[in-house]
Amino acid sequence: MLSNILPSRLAALAVAAAIAAVFVSPLHATSSTEQPTGWASEEGGTTGGAGGTVVTVDNIDSLKKYAKEKTPYIIFLKGVTVGSYGTHGLQNDSEVTIASNKSILGLPGARLNGRFNVDNDSNIIIRNITIRMSGAVDVNGDDCITIQHNARHIWLDHLDIADGQDGNTDIVDGTDLVTVSWTKFHYTSLSYQHADTNGIGAGWHQFCNLLGNSDTKSTDSGKINVTMHHVWWADSVVERMPRVRFGKVHVYNNLYTSKQANYCVRVCYKSSLLIEGNAFVGTHNPIQYYTDDSVNYPPGVATMRNNLFVNSDGDTTGDGHGFTPPYSYTLEDASAIQAELSNPNTGAGATITCWDCPVSTVEPAEAATRLLEGVRLSTRMGSTILFNGEPVSVSVRISDLSGRILSTASRLGPGEVLVLPQTPGALAVRISAGGNERAFLVPRVR
Repeated sequence: MLSNILPSRLAALAVAAAIAAVFVSPLHATSSTEQPTGWASEEGGTTGGAGGTVVTVDNIDSLKKYAKEKTPYIIFLKGVTVGSYGTHGLQNDSEVTIASNKSILGLPGARLNGRFNVDNDSNIIIRNITIRMSGAVDVNGDDCITIQHNARHIWLDHLDIADGQDGNTDIVDGTDLVTVSWTKFHYTSLSYQHADTNGIGAGWHQFCNLLGNSDTKSTDSGKINVTMHHVWWADSVVERMPRVRFGKVHVYNNLYTSKQANYCVRVCYKSSLLIEGNAFVGTHNPIQYYTDDSVNYPPGVATMRNNLFVNSDGDTTGDGHGFTPPYSYTLEDASAIQAELSNPNTGAGATITCWDCPVSTVEPAEAATRLLEGVRLSTRMGSTILFNGEPVSVSVRISDLSGRILSTASRLGPGEVLVLPQTPGALAVRISAGGNERAFLVPRVR
């Protein structure tokens, strides 16, 4: 039983007055068997390791072992998985090669200091992981994720990717049917950023996403079909957001905020792009058509529509000849994208806090909904406080994100306050009254 319930109603009301501005943090839950939209949903879709063996790993050797298995696996990654790397590139023990029919799903806080490689395999899902390398230092090193050699049906979702040596994520060499969603790409101080007097990148190798790696690779024709939606290209990305050859690439509802950009989207040989509903904020050259005059390779085509440009200069127009996607999707208004994707709790990046966890197990009646909404959560005054602002008692159950119950308070009376325990991990707080339930997520103490 928790002993921090304040019995005095006067004390409770005093605390409640002090925390009048209440913050409720949503439980960002999702399904481990969720399906992508976009190109990865075509031709049978992308299911990853669905139906296969489920394992949880917390070290790079186990991650590498199960990722290479020939049978389907759902692999939950826990904690920080560290590989070794030197100044001029990753060592072999830092590269995780993924075979077909795998889902690699990060539990809250999962991180890989290393890289993923998908090489001529298919039906692969990677979600909710922070991925870091040693920094872009212009040594033509590795990417944080490389997808290559006719790989197909790949979904990258809710990733936080930074400091790839050659790029952050490249999709090349005949790869096809890929969706990248809800991912944040950026570079940190590990990468050497030299900017000119206007703040624009001076070149180095903070080049983010290469889609198709050569004008002469005619085998890419009809492939490199990629959807990028709800992606945030953030600090110090200089180029390739993305750069596209050959493919039909759909770029929608994304956020661009890098002030160091030479350009954002580059349209190259035989590519066809639809660029819509994106927010370009304080960046340069939203679109650039690239011609290789040395061998007379002309640029591709692009349709630009319904985009938002805020303090952004350079070309903002398309030629109107971009492709029409064969799949259905929902396009949001570009004006909502910046706030949505930059939200640290639910936006782009490794923000999933719970897999397969229902927020509420019971559909509350109208009267009970009003009662449960009167129970409020605050993170002010240096503590996290649950205040029962209604005239009916509620039960409280506190657990960690694995479902392990940490404590219960059999009764939180009207006007009473519960000071929640401070723990290094996030907490799930479930309240109930009259057969109805409501859940909160309490972020970890930082």
